[in-house]
Amino acid sequence: MYEYKARASDGSTHSFLNRQCPYAKIVLHLRIKEIETEIKRLLEANIIKPSLSPHAAPVALVMKKDEGKLPDASPIHNQFYSAVHEARTIAFRRTLEHHEKNKFYYDSNYQASKV
Repeated sequence: MYEYKARASDGSTHSFLNRQCPYAKIVLHLRIKEIETEIKRLLEANIIKPSLSPHAAPVALVMKKDEGKLPDASPIHNQFYSAVHEARTIAFRRTLEHHEKNKFYYDSNYQASKV
């Protein structure tokens, strides 16, 4: 683990450790199994690789708005997948949780460069 320093809007510097997973205890067992299954599938397909980077964010599953719709199974849309819950299919999408880090970032007034 590494200590990360960020400048806050009041000018002070905050430091905190990366690789935290504050939501692990509140994630449902079904979602944990789905995350593990999806990570294994992506590793086997060489889409992702293991990392020892100190910069990480916990994974959060968000229910899709149209929960009855099955996710697209094509490799291009692999960010969507489904879980079976109470005899029906509920679709989730993976997101990364950056709220804890974003609390400390300084909001700069510089325009982002256009790509």
